Amino acid sequence: MGVAFASAIPLEDISTTTVDLYSLGSDGNGDESFAVAVQRTDDLLTDEGEFLAERITNVILGFDVKSTSEVKYQVRYYYCNTV
Repeated sequence: MGVAFASAIPLEDISTTTVDLYSLGSDGNGDESFAVAVQRTDDLLTDEGEFLAERITNVILGFDVKSTSEVKYQVRYYYCNTV
């Protein structure tokens, strides 16, 4: 029987995150709708800089801000996708 040796490859995880705010409009009464989009990208590289894998996660939240005596937040939708 032969002897097997295993060696681990040194890896580097490089991540970036972006956040964007979008105005979706107003109803004329001071109530406004917004969306916040967050994208995180994780790149997995070898110690020599060779690309191994990438994971992208997107999250989008839509919400309304009501014009009343208090500010109220109501989440309208939530979307999450990981590739």
